Amino acid sequence: MEEWQEKILDLVRRNHVEDAVNKAEEMAEDMGNHDEVARFLIGAGAGARCRDENSAILLLEGAEKIAKDNEVKELARRALAMTRT
Repeated sequence: MEEWQEKILDLVRRNHVEDAVNKAEEMAEDMGNHDEVARFLIGAGAGARCRDENSAILLLEGAEKIAKDNEVKELARRALAMTRT
């Protein structure tokens, strides 16, 4: 796992989800790979869904916002729809 991924997951584990999304946005800009970061947030959101629906929603909304590719945006939307049901 890369260092940026560990930092984001650490924030999620400590229930600092908004900070995790902000860090993800920062990393997406720094790395120039928005879709990779968005996919990572989608995975983190799917994992968080088991513990806390609100955290999962924040992560998935962040992923949709960060994503540049329409397929990744749609993946985030679908995961968000499943989480809200």
